[in-house]
Order: sequence, then C-alpha cells, then structure tokens
Amino acid sequence: MADIVAVVPRTYKLGLNQVGYSTLVVSIFFIVLSIAAVGLRIGTRRMLDNKLGLDDWLIIASVFVFLGFCSDILVGVYTYGGGQVYLDELEAQEKLIQYMKSEYAIPSLYAVNVTLVKMSILCFYHRLFSVSSFRRINYGVGIFCLIWFVAAFIGDLLYCIPMRQFWDPTTDGSCFNFPNYFLVMELMDVLLDVVIIALPLKTISGLHLSLRKKLALLSIFSLGGFVIVTGAIRIAYVYKPGDQLLSLAQASLWSVINLGVAILCACLPIYRPWLPKFGKLSSIWRSTYGKTSRSHIPTTKPGTSAMKNYESQFTYCYGTNDDHSDAVPLTRIVADDRRGPGISFQGIRVQQDVEVV
Repeated sequence: MADIVAVVPRTYKLGLNQVGYSTLVVSIFFIVLSIAAVGLRIGTRRMLDNKLGLDDWLIIASVFVFLGFCSDILVGVYTYGGGQVYLDELEAQEKLIQYMKSEYAIPSLYAVNVTLVKMSILCFYHRLFSVSSFRRINYGVGIFCLIWFVAAFIGDLLYCIPMRQFWDPTTDGSCFNFPNYFLVMELMDVLLDVVIIALPLKTISGLHLSLRKKLALLSIFSLGGFVIVTGAIRIAYVYKPGDQLLSLAQASLWSVINLGVAILCACLPIYRPWLPKFGKLSSIWRSTYGKTSRSHIPTTKPGTSAMKNYESQFTYCYGTNDDHSDAVPLTRIVADDRRGPGISFQGIRVQQDVEVV
C-alpha cells in the first residue's frame, strides 16, 4: 500500500490530478447531457401525442443507473483516484480501501447500464418495425444481449473470491486474470453494438424512397456508430496485456464517456421531427407549413378534438410526398399480409420488397 502512495501523480486542478479532473468534468457534462437528452425525448413523444413505450421507460431507467454510476466514480475520484496525497500512512491505506471498494462496483453498474440502453434501442426497433422476419432477428439479438449481461454481471461480482481480496490483498483468496476477461467481454459488447446499429439498415435501404430521404434515415440510425468508436477507445486505453494492475482511473473516465454517448445515441432517432427546424430545411418547412395550414388542413369539426386536429397537421407537415424533401416521419413501419408487402408511415404507404411470413 505504501508503495502505491509514493507514486501518486501531482495535483492538476481542484486538488485532483489530470485524469481525476477530466473524470470530474466529463461526468458532470454527461450527467447534464443524458438528463437533457431523455427529457427532450419525452417532450418529443408528448408533442407527437405518443404514449411512452417500453423503450422510453428503459432509457429513463438507464439514466438513473447512470447517475448512480457517475456518483460511484466521483466518490472514488475524491477519495484516492484523483491523485490525492495523504501524508499519514494509515489514512492513505484507509482511503485506498474506500477507493478500491467503489471501483469494484463499477463493472457491475456498467453492465446494467449498457444493457438497459441496448434493450431500449431494440424495443424501439420493435415499436417501429413490425416486419415479422425483422422482429425475429431483433428478438435473437435481445437474447444475446441478456446472455452477455448475465455473464458480465456474474463475472464482475466474482472477479475476486472472496470480494474482500480485491481491496485487501492480505486476505486469503484469489482473483482471475482481469485483463483477458475484460478484453473478451468488451469485444463482445462492441460486437453487439455493431449488430444493433446495422440491424435496421437493410430494411431502410430497401425502401422505395428518394435517395435524399433514404440517406436521411440511414444517417439517423447510423449515429450510434459513435458508441462503437468510444467503446474501441475504451478498450485501447484500459487493456494492458501482462499488467494485472489496470489503470482504473482511465477505465472510469472512458466508461462514463461510453455510457453517456450510448444514452444520447439511443435518443437521437426520436428527435427526427425537430430537424426541419434547423439549417436549410427550416425555411422550407415553415413555407410548406404556412401554405398547408391555410389551404389543406381541415378545421376542427364537431365531435373532433383539438388534439386530433393538431395531430393531423403535424403528420401532414412531416409526412410530405415531395421526393425532394428530407422530412420522413419516424413513427411506425408496418408490413401487413392482407394489404400486400409495404411500408406504412401513418397513412402514407411505400411499397417495399419484403418477405413477410
């Protein structure tokens, strides 16, 4: 323990070393960003008059777990992981034990958090695509995600037997080779991310839409690729072959980044209705809305609620048949045997070559 105290890095800012300070700033940033992202997601659902689905509840749960995850990391940062120097050896050993205890919980919390995000995305796919063949694959990917979670959660808890051996090496027991375990589990995690992101791309590319609309949809669903990038960087920073003592501080930092980006990317496809309000599409959308709202949108009739009339206006504006428009509603994609194979966007039907069983 005394040897570890002797090699503690110098203070950078706020009494922390550079890694500790970066972890503090990044944690606060992604806490705010994840809450804002999910809040905007819920607001978008309500604007569209859509009920919250299982995908929404799972992403909400993931934010609460993420808050606990970041809190645990910050406890570690401000006890020992931030490069604190304790002149008293007994105090240093006590703080180190507290830090190692907080670190032991991080992998399990990470597994819970990342699985909630993955399942939220898969439930969103289930909500959006009702093509039976797609749903079967979607179910299969979900099962593999749950299997990965069970294996990771149990492995993280039983890394050391007994657990006390992790923060107290004098205890009789043993710990398995964590670098190899980490590498295998994280590669599987990244591979699942690749599969989940690629899952809807084939279905979308087969839609009979203009190239601009198709590229717009593909780009939205491909934004999750950022999670793959951060996951790969996390592996590169953390995995050190032959080094049993991994850089826990670096692992904590990139775990926060990876989970924060994952939550944001899981919410991005829901924001599609907001995009016409920005950039060049803003003026086109407003012009179209102004014309349609005066000449094409029916007024409220007796027995029709104002909310239904508002919903029809909103659907019309984002569901234009103009091939030169990038406005494509992300509401629900349906294939029905009785009506023939095709894609239906809230009443607008687009034919597609899909095998429906």
